[in-house]
Amino acid sequence: MNKRLEVFEVYLDADWRSHETRNELVAAYCFFARTSRRANLRTNLGSVDTRPIPAWFSDAKFGIFIHWGTYSVPSYAPVIPGKLAYAEWYWNAMTNGKSNPNADELQKGTWAFHQKVYGGDFPYENFASQFRAELFDPDHWAEVFANSGAKYVVLTSKHHEGFALWPSKEASATWGRPWNAVEIGPKRDLLGDLSEAVRRNGLRMGYYYSLYEWYNPLWLYDKPRYVREHMFPQFKDLVTHYKPSIIFSDGEWELPSADWHSAELLAWLYNQSPVKDEVVVDDRWGSDTHHKHGGYWTTEYTAGMSGVEHPWEESRGMGVSYGYNRAEDLKIYHTGRELVFIPGGHRQPWRQPLARHRSKSRWHNPSRYGRATRRDGELAQSQWRGNLWRETLEEHASVDCGRSPEGRIQQGIFLRIRRDQTH
Repeated sequence: MNKRLEVFEVYLDADWRSHETRNELVAAYCFFARTSRRANLRTNLGSVDTRPIPAWFSDAKFGIFIHWGTYSVPSYAPVIPGKLAYAEWYWNAMTNGKSNPNADELQKGTWAFHQKVYGGDFPYENFASQFRAELFDPDHWAEVFANSGAKYVVLTSKHHEGFALWPSKEASATWGRPWNAVEIGPKRDLLGDLSEAVRRNGLRMGYYYSLYEWYNPLWLYDKPRYVREHMFPQFKDLVTHYKPSIIFSDGEWELPSADWHSAELLAWLYNQSPVKDEVVVDDRWGSDTHHKHGGYWTTEYTAGMSGVEHPWEESRGMGVSYGYNRAEDLKIYHTGRELVFIPGGHRQPWRQPLARHRSKSRWHNPSRYGRATRRDGELAQSQWRGNLWRETLEEHASVDCGRSPEGRIQQGIFLRIRRDQTH
């Protein structure tokens, strides 16, 4: 405001009879007004929240979420009745099971498994060289995803262990070791290759991105520097080079949004990034943002958010893990009918270790259009909670999951469906 007053003070002494002077004054005032609004977007989540969610997201009810990384090598979490057991948390669980006197049953079980299978002296970091993705066929994956009726795919660009599936220089620099899929392990840009294949099949591509990393040395030593020197440039590199349609942020709970500088990052995303008009984000941008700020609200392993007038997405696995868990068997997996409907009749996603699903139903998958239609265009809305989904899920062909030479399944894929107030 002071800058605007200074502009007026300068021109009050000018010759107001001059047409040029008046034009210069108006231009100067508009310049400072625009500058003020931009600054507000960078520092105020409330202002960032006013940005509408892009229209394409309203009809994209069905998506595929892929948890894939170094944790896919051990691919293990103890299955404990009545508890979730995320195999992608393997490093954190084994570390707590080893050294935390208050470790829970899951953490103790993970450490016991690690000692038995790999040995107590085997560090988690060594899984990076064993994560080779030998059977990765992005074109086949994308074809399967498209045939399933999904409209978007979200891949873990990196999970909380920090291992990046694209050639992130920040990952290797702050870890002090090769810590991305191009420099070690697959020696391949997994994220880039899958993104290209998915888009060739007409689907939108997005990325899961963990804000924090459990054991990143810079995170442990100096969190503000981690945010400034690692997280910010890495996030911008991912967005600038791979142009996601969706960003599923996570790992936000360790700091409030002000310390993550989330408003500034989202303002850059919405105002300056190459996906500013298309990108959709979730609500995980700080310990104070869940179901309050960001794009769509998120839930996992719940009944969703019935009656909420804000777009939301429920996600869950076929069993009790997002990443593939070798300890889960068919007794842990839910039936097709259980997976299609959230309690109360709401739709929910389902998961397979490696989705090889081709619908043989005579109906189009309703997620393609926001409502069910027959191939001849006849409205089939009455089939929404009837035979439509039963046919789609039960009349399918499955093939074997991809396995490494050691017999480990190295993929973890689940599908997710989202709702908003319009459908």
